[in-house]
Amino acid sequence: MARPLPDGVGGAFVVWEDRRSGDTDVYAQRVNPSGTMLWAKNGVAVCAADSSQFVRSIVADRSGGAIIG
Repeated sequence: MARPLPDGVGGAFVVWEDRRSGDTDVYAQRVNPSGTMLWAKNGVAVCAADSSQFVRSIVADRSGGAIIG
């Protein structure tokens, strides 16, 4: 399940769990107000370490970014 977080300038960060490499890894994407993806087409890996990772939370960092845990 994707978890969105407003980015404070009309867009959003979207974070999800993905099994594209076999294990569950965490990926993210930033979308601008018009819906254009700002990062790599299929998102960027937040954590793709050995074994599985899961999204527990996503919060704004007060500097235009996000903290994913």
